[in-house]
Amino acid sequence: MDAAQHQCDHEGCNYSSDQRSYLKRHKETHLPANQRTKFQCHHEDCNFSTYHTSSLKMDKQSHLPADQRLKMHQCGHEGCNYSTPQASDLKKHKQTHLPADQRLKMHRCDHEGCNYRTNYRSHLKAHKQTHLPADQRTKVHQCDYEGCNYSTRQRGHLKIHKQTHLPADQRPNMNQCDHEGCNYSTLQSGHLKIHKHTHLPADQRPNMNQCDHEGCNYITDQKSNLKRHKKTHLPANRRPRKPRKPKVHRCDHEGCDYDTKQSIDLKRHKRTHLLANQRIKEHRCDHAGCNYITDLTSNLNRHKQTHLPADQRPKRKAYDQLPSKKKRKKGDKK
Repeated sequence: MDAAQHQCDHEGCNYSSDQRSYLKRHKETHLPANQRTKFQCHHEDCNFSTYHTSSLKMDKQSHLPADQRLKMHQCGHEGCNYSTPQASDLKKHKQTHLPADQRLKMHRCDHEGCNYRTNYRSHLKAHKQTHLPADQRTKVHQCDYEGCNYSTRQRGHLKIHKQTHLPADQRPNMNQCDHEGCNYSTLQSGHLKIHKHTHLPADQRPNMNQCDHEGCNYITDQKSNLKRHKKTHLPANRRPRKPRKPKVHRCDHEGCDYDTKQSIDLKRHKRTHLLANQRIKEHRCDHAGCNYITDLTSNLNRHKQTHLPADQRPKRKAYDQLPSKKKRKKGDKK
């Protein structure tokens, strides 16, 4: 890769790029929202507006009949009908026709001894966090709820997380199903759209994508679901392996290589490095007069069985039960 030549001169910003147009687009992010250059669609009854000319161009295509939309870049792979107005999208698409070991991975990790590489800059950025100590990893969005230590790199994740601190009746489920007798509500309009299909008879649901495999009746309204489904018809050795996502939460205990995608799993794992008398015991038995506490919910569930009458306790598995008197040998009797 060529060295980035265009550097952002905004105070405290380290962004750089080898594309001048990218730098120009990036500088807009430092302006207040009302000062950014916005492009408006002039089609009748369309309120679409965007900060990117490419997005406006795509929106305008949506107002044309399907057979008049501009699709200039066609995939030349045999049997493939993919086309797109973006040359860069076609370039990415063509990689899907290559064997996994021949695909071009342009972004490589420069950490000593690390061979990680990927097609996506965002994946590389997330991966590099795994080489930093836990307290130096970038988590710029912090929950400000009292006593909560949640932080994340994604603003959308923080927004969803904050809902957990509200009472159930105050959470803003803005999209409500209007079907009679249905109380479904969700934050995502796309989820509501999918949910509404469940109220239609099976033959009226908009399943536009049909599997063309012989003898298969699978249909779906999601093209990505159909693509995923088609892989089930391939032999196991020909199915493309899903790339392993970087696990950004790594245990910093000396000599421990544990890592995970979930911060809560890391928190639970770290307790294994503490002495038994130092572990936080959060789960307490609520039986009257019982002081039992433990750090594992499974232990608490098992303990609660001891407070039940003998005839209400769940039966033990066959391999846990003692042999019956009939099965014991005479020599075993006392």
